[in-house]
Amino acid sequence: MKKQLVLGLTAGLALWGLGAAATTAHAATKTLGPYQALKSWGKNRHVIATGTNALYTQPGYLKSARVVAPKRTMARLGGSSSSADIFFAYGARVVSNGSVYYRVVTMNKRYRGYVYGGKTLNTFAQGVAPFKTVKKLPLPTNAKESFRLKNVHQNPVWRNPQYTWYGMTQKETVPASAVNDSLTIIGAEAKTREGSTYYLVTGPHFSGWVYAGGLVNQTAQAVPQNADTVHVVYQTADHQTVGNKNYTLQTTRSNPAKQYQTSFLANQAERVVGVAAPVSLTQFVQDNVPTGYQLNELVSKFAILSGQFINLNVIKRDAPQPATSPLKLRFTSIAADSSLIQPLRPESLTAGFPKLTAQEQKGFTGPTGKMVSLGDLPAFQAGGKLNQLYSYTLDAETAHPFHYVYTFAGDSTDGSTGQADQHARYGQVITAYYHLQRVAGVAPTQNFSGNTDYLF
Repeated sequence: MKKQLVLGLTAGLALWGLGAAATTAHAATKTLGPYQALKSWGKNRHVIATGTNALYTQPGYLKSARVVAPKRTMARLGGSSSSADIFFAYGARVVSNGSVYYRVVTMNKRYRGYVYGGKTLNTFAQGVAPFKTVKKLPLPTNAKESFRLKNVHQNPVWRNPQYTWYGMTQKETVPASAVNDSLTIIGAEAKTREGSTYYLVTGPHFSGWVYAGGLVNQTAQAVPQNADTVHVVYQTADHQTVGNKNYTLQTTRSNPAKQYQTSFLANQAERVVGVAAPVSLTQFVQDNVPTGYQLNELVSKFAILSGQFINLNVIKRDAPQPATSPLKLRFTSIAADSSLIQPLRPESLTAGFPKLTAQEQKGFTGPTGKMVSLGDLPAFQAGGKLNQLYSYTLDAETAHPFHYVYTFAGDSTDGSTGQADQHARYGQVITAYYHLQRVAGVAPTQNFSGNTDYLF
């Protein structure tokens, strides 16, 4: 009898415990509040991803939520050097336990969804952090001089610098008749991520923000008739002009719109005005750096038409040199029809990645954060060891051996296939893209001296 009583009590307690657990679970069920639009000033709702939380189609605790961007992608966006990857918060939903999920979208509208943002509405925490997209700069000393647009298509006029204020960075309309208007600079800002300077300009027919490199100071030197001329402008980091020279070829050609490159001379009859012997455009810009300054960028080639401008960055000779960082490279191959994009590995190549000497790696190290394009480096140009790579020979024992040729196509830091990335910088890992082509015959033998320290 006692044994039955004990068993009965035990069973009863167990059942009571299950009921209590069920009641507690029911009481702890989360409820999701309604969607509410954020109404604070838009400039204060720019945020960056911290990488601690993923981006979902709905608040992440819901079973129906699907991942839009995992944590690793959010971390990459958070550390990006592109303003396009900054998020804008425009809505929120609050859970009954106080958790806030923000509705966010990147400036380029590529990623949109909900991310966990802490426990206080309108305070960005956990998965996102507040971010200022621009920094105010003092006006340049030559702000009151006369400027004009260099090329309104390449450097348009913006309502605000591009990707710095969500929904408020539309292009301003510039009438065709006003593209050469005289402009004055009345404001200056730098994009926080890229570091690029934008000027607020005003003129008789339009006003707006323009990339500093898209303006031309209208103090021009006289140009001889029947001549091809390229205007060389030397500027400091804040785009103040410290010198300019005209590179002019006296010529009798009827079409002066010639494309100059490093070896540009069509024939020995052409001579640079004011220079005794033939001299390339590259050499000319190096020889005419203003006194007390030195070039602060790699000068290896130019592709420019007569009448256009080259803006070169210079620093004072006694200025402290910025910290430097090396390039670290990854390699990716792209099939001719872009159907296959995959990492290019040393074991795929006839002799692995080329070893480069110190001279051949010139330009692989530069000021930390300074923009760079691999196509400007000699190693990636025609004849350079990294311009074309070769696979080992396939079907070598047959009557029809073949191999693959990988030809340099461009570089990127964001995974875009073979498009040169204007935001690639020293200190970043940069991907070099190669177009893949099948070629009949045995792969060429390659022997290199040096090292492969440039590999990531």
